[in-house]
Parts: sequence; structure tokens; C-alpha cells
Amino acid sequence: MDKNKVIQSYVWHGDKCFFVSTINRALSAYMCDGMYTETMAWTLDEENKINEQFGMASGPLGSIFQHIEMCKQLHETGTIEEIK
Repeated sequence: MDKNKVIQSYVWHGDKCFFVSTINRALSAYMCDGMYTETMAWTLDEENKINEQFGMASGPLGSIFQHIEMCKQLHETGTIEEIK
């Protein structure tokens, strides 16, 4: 099991499908230590293969808020607004 995985979801809006994944990862800024949670979304093609990156958000380590908010927006509108 990948210890950095937090949550993964498939979300549909009409006939469009999205894959949303949230992981814990290390900060990549120079001279910064620490971890944060990153959420990314991709569109899926007809064969359920990842097609293109659709959106990204980040938050405090272990947080699933941005994941849930991204899934909610994709389900309701098929788009991603700014996630706070």
C-alpha cells in the first residue's frame, strides 16, 4: 500500500468522467522541509484511461477538504473553480 495516498475518486458530470487523486507529498521549494496534501484531477477517455490533467489544488497535510470540494464541483458543473 502506498503510504502517501490519501483518497482517490471517479466523478461523472453527464457523460464526462474525471479521476481525482489526493496524495501527501514533500514540499519541492528550495530549502523547505515539510509535507503537504496535493489534489489533482484528470479527464478520462472512453476506455477509462487518463487523458489530460484538468485541475490541481493543495492543502494542509492529510486534508481531504480540497478533494471533496473538487469532486463536488466536477459533479455539479464539470469544471473546477478556485478551491480555497
